[in-house]
Amino acid sequence: MHRPVRAATMALRAPALRLPTEQAGHMDKTQLIEATTGRAADDGDQLTTESVGHTLDALFGTVEHPGSIAEALGRGETVHLGSFGSFHLEGGTAAFRPGKALTEFLQHTTR
Repeated sequence: MHRPVRAATMALRAPALRLPTEQAGHMDKTQLIEATTGRAADDGDQLTTESVGHTLDALFGTVEHPGSIAEALGRGETVHLGSFGSFHLEGGTAAFRPGKALTEFLQHTTR
């Protein structure tokens, strides 16, 4: 059984796609947007950094507006992201529980 991991803690431990200009061990929002846009382009999708940024803001929220994950948690719902993991409330605080695919990737046990 996996123990829930706080989202902020998980982000610090999770390896991420690296751009040549990034510092090791750190990926900020701008770098995440650029990496996601590049990944989508590699898959043949035509996304702009602006559209990816708007999508991340809608999903995770901004200081001014909660995102769809925060809104669902506020209603007491758990947000399942398939085998990536899920967000849930734990004592009134948002927590993240890694799913099987993410766990296997981080432990280098994917097939």
